[in-house]
Amino acid sequence: MLHGKPRLNRSQLAGLLVAFFLITQIIDIVLTCTYSPDLGREANVLVRHAGFGWREIIVGHAMGSCLIIWMTVIWSRGPLGRADHETDFWAFASVSYHAQRQAPAKFLLLHLFAMPKVKRDMVHLLGFVTPCVIGCTSLMSSMNWLLLYGGDFPRFRHFFATVAPWYPYVIPVALFYFASMLMYFSYEWSSAKCRRAGLFA
Repeated sequence: MLHGKPRLNRSQLAGLLVAFFLITQIIDIVLTCTYSPDLGREANVLVRHAGFGWREIIVGHAMGSCLIIWMTVIWSRGPLGRADHETDFWAFASVSYHAQRQAPAKFLLLHLFAMPKVKRDMVHLLGFVTPCVIGCTSLMSSMNWLLLYGGDFPRFRHFFATVAPWYPYVIPVALFYFASMLMYFSYEWSSAKCRRAGLFA
């Protein structure tokens, strides 16, 4: 995708992102209900420490889903276009994200995890990244339910108990976010090159 026209236009990709996000959310909720109907095994901090029950979970999921879908619709409406003149991928990414050129190492280590200061840019970015990250996290959560309680996998249970909370929270989510950010910039970069070549607006 970095070197050619994106296979899907924004509307098509936005539809896939929303579908992936919603399907993984439904699967996660169904498996949670199956293996922890009283939420006694639920690892969500809001359940464990704030006393959230099923009503709060469903309402929270519904409100969060509406917000994420809205941001994805915003992303699907078009590119930011600020860095279309850049001919280097990393310059394009850093100018798109922080309105200034940065060396690849500095951008990756210091600025990739910092949100854009301009609200419109932040919504545009999150409209792509958030359904990817939450969808992958929900998929991983579903896999954990199946491995922990859907079969006899003692080695995984030992691994899970040993490395938590680094897995399944800190490290996988950070990796999902990193990969989603690169996918976002890859898509925007390919789109910008196509616009410069006059392939599409």
